[in-house]
Amino acid sequence: EMAKKCDSERRGLMEHGKLPALYGVPVSVKDHVRVKGLASSYGFIRQMGFVNESDGPLTVVLKKAGAIIFVKSNLCVFGMDAESCSGAWGRALNPWNRDRTTGGSSGGEGGLIAA
Repeated sequence: EMAKKCDSERRGLMEHGKLPALYGVPVSVKDHVRVKGLASSYGFIRQMGFVNESDGPLTVVLKKAGAIIFVKSNLCVFGMDAESCSGAWGRALNPWNRDRTTGGSSGGEGGLIAA
């Protein structure tokens, strides 16, 4: 929906030289980043039902630059482990070898990039 809106607005913005730097670029964010209307679990099962009522600072900056947030990625509890495994979402796996993890607190992002 957001991508279609960007397509229809892009020409007018380009003509006026006002096209934001990330206009229409799909962006993923880690699960702890607050996005209005989406849940942020921080890797905790108890937090899974919490839906953000407002955007966090990073989301505000990304949206202002024209980015389209299309997915939230897995992270370990509070992003404080050497592997992306959480009670909320399980273990982030390497898409090339599902016997391995993508590693780190940004494992969900690593899996997205590798895929």
